[in-house]
Amino acid sequence: CVKLSMSAFMLININKIGEGRVATLRAAVDEKLVKSALSKGGSLRLPIRLRDVDEKTRRDIRFMQESEARDYIGTGMDPALNFQAIISAKGHLERLDTLTEIMCSELQRLKKNGYSIESGE
Repeated sequence: CVKLSMSAFMLININKIGEGRVATLRAAVDEKLVKSALSKGGSLRLPIRLRDVDEKTRRDIRFMQESEARDYIGTGMDPALNFQAIISAKGHLERLDTLTEIMCSELQRLKKNGYSIESGE
Protein backbone atom coordinates (compact mmCIF):
# COMPACT_ATOMS: atom_id res chain seq x y z
CA CYS A 1 0.00 0.00 0.00
CA VAL A 2 1.35 3.43 -0.95
CA LYS A 3 0.78 6.30 1.43
CA LEU A 4 0.22 9.68 -0.19
CA SER A 5 0.84 12.95 1.52
CA MET A 6 -2.11 15.32 1.56
CA SER A 7 -0.40 17.54 -1.03
CA ALA A 8 0.13 14.60 -3.40
CA PHE A 9 -3.48 13.49 -2.89
CA MET A 10 -4.75 17.00 -3.70
CA LEU A 11 -2.57 17.22 -6.80
CA ILE A 12 -3.98 13.92 -8.08
CA ASN A 13 -7.53 15.17 -7.51
CA ILE A 14 -6.76 18.49 -9.25
CA ASN A 15 -5.47 16.57 -12.28
CA LYS A 16 -8.67 14.50 -12.30
CA ILE A 17 -10.74 17.70 -12.50
CA GLY A 18 -8.87 18.76 -15.64
CA GLU A 19 -9.23 15.29 -17.13
CA GLY A 20 -12.96 15.44 -16.38
CA ARG A 21 -13.34 18.71 -18.28
CA VAL A 22 -11.51 17.28 -21.29
CA ALA A 23 -13.56 14.06 -21.20
CA THR A 24 -16.83 15.99 -21.02
CA LEU A 25 -15.87 18.18 -23.98
CA ARG A 26 -14.65 15.14 -25.95
CA ALA A 27 -17.95 13.33 -25.35
CA ALA A 28 -19.97 16.35 -26.52
CA VAL A 29 -17.81 16.71 -29.65
CA ASP A 30 -18.08 12.99 -30.41
CA GLU A 31 -21.85 13.12 -30.02
CA LYS A 32 -22.08 16.00 -32.53
CA LEU A 33 -19.76 14.22 -34.97
CA VAL A 34 -21.76 10.98 -34.84
CA LYS A 35 -25.10 12.78 -35.14
CA SER A 36 -23.86 14.71 -38.18
CA ALA A 37 -22.38 11.61 -39.82
CA LEU A 38 -25.57 9.62 -39.28
CA SER A 39 -27.69 12.40 -40.77
CA LYS A 40 -25.95 11.84 -44.13
CA GLY A 41 -27.47 8.38 -44.33
CA GLY A 42 -25.72 5.18 -45.25
CA SER A 43 -23.31 3.30 -43.06
CA LEU A 44 -21.24 5.02 -40.39
CA ARG A 45 -17.57 5.20 -41.35
CA LEU A 46 -15.16 5.40 -38.43
CA PRO A 47 -13.19 7.37 -37.46
CA ILE A 48 -15.31 10.44 -38.08
CA ARG A 49 -13.10 13.42 -38.75
CA LEU A 50 -14.01 17.07 -38.56
CA ARG A 51 -13.45 17.41 -42.30
CA ASP A 52 -16.07 14.67 -42.87
CA VAL A 53 -18.99 16.66 -41.41
CA ASP A 54 -20.97 19.65 -42.61
CA GLU A 55 -19.87 23.24 -42.05
CA LYS A 56 -22.53 23.95 -39.40
CA THR A 57 -21.32 21.02 -37.27
CA ARG A 58 -17.71 22.20 -37.65
CA ARG A 59 -18.73 25.71 -36.52
CA ASP A 60 -20.69 24.28 -33.57
CA ILE A 61 -17.71 22.18 -32.48
CA ARG A 62 -15.31 25.12 -32.82
CA PHE A 63 -17.70 27.21 -30.73
CA MET A 64 -17.88 24.47 -28.05
CA GLN A 65 -14.08 24.23 -27.93
CA GLU A 66 -13.60 28.01 -27.78
CA SER A 67 -16.29 28.32 -25.12
CA GLU A 68 -14.62 25.65 -22.98
CA ALA A 69 -11.26 27.39 -23.43
CA ARG A 70 -12.76 30.73 -22.32
CA ASP A 71 -14.42 29.02 -19.35
CA TYR A 72 -11.13 27.38 -18.39
CA ILE A 73 -9.26 30.69 -18.64
CA GLY A 74 -12.09 32.30 -16.65
CA THR A 75 -11.29 30.07 -13.70
CA GLY A 76 -8.35 32.38 -13.07
CA MET A 77 -5.53 29.91 -12.99
CA ASP A 78 -4.73 26.39 -13.93
CA PRO A 79 -5.69 24.13 -10.97
CA ALA A 80 -2.09 22.95 -10.67
CA LEU A 81 -0.97 26.58 -10.35
CA ASN A 82 -3.63 27.15 -7.68
CA PHE A 83 -2.22 24.22 -5.76
CA GLN A 84 1.31 25.53 -6.25
CA ALA A 85 0.25 28.95 -4.91
CA ILE A 86 -1.19 27.32 -1.79
CA ILE A 87 1.85 25.21 -0.99
CA SER A 88 4.30 28.02 -1.67
CA ALA A 89 2.54 30.45 0.69
CA LYS A 90 4.64 31.78 3.56
CA GLY A 91 2.62 30.51 6.46
CA HIS A 92 -0.82 29.37 7.47
CA LEU A 93 -2.60 32.73 7.12
CA GLU A 94 -1.24 33.30 3.63
CA ARG A 95 -2.34 29.79 2.63
CA LEU A 96 -5.83 30.51 3.96
CA ASP A 97 -5.95 33.84 2.09
CA THR A 98 -4.87 32.13 -1.14
CA LEU A 99 -7.40 29.35 -0.71
CA THR A 100 -10.14 31.89 0.04
CA GLU A 101 -9.33 33.81 -3.16
CA ILE A 102 -9.42 30.61 -5.20
CA MET A 103 -12.73 29.56 -3.68
CA CYS A 104 -14.29 33.01 -4.24
CA SER A 105 -13.18 32.99 -7.88
CA GLU A 106 -14.67 29.55 -8.39
CA LEU A 107 -17.91 30.59 -6.68
CA GLN A 108 -18.20 33.62 -8.98
CA ARG A 109 -17.50 31.46 -12.03
CA LEU A 110 -20.18 28.95 -11.03
CA LYS A 111 -22.73 31.68 -10.33
CA LYS A 112 -21.94 33.25 -13.71
CA ASN A 113 -22.71 29.90 -15.34
CA GLY A 114 -26.11 29.74 -13.65
CA TYR A 115 -25.37 27.51 -10.69
CA SER A 116 -27.08 28.36 -7.43
CA ILE A 117 -24.50 28.06 -4.65
CA GLU A 118 -25.12 28.64 -0.98
CA SER A 119 -21.98 30.25 0.40
CA GLY A 120 -23.07 30.31 4.04
CA GLU A 121 -22.61 34.08 4.26
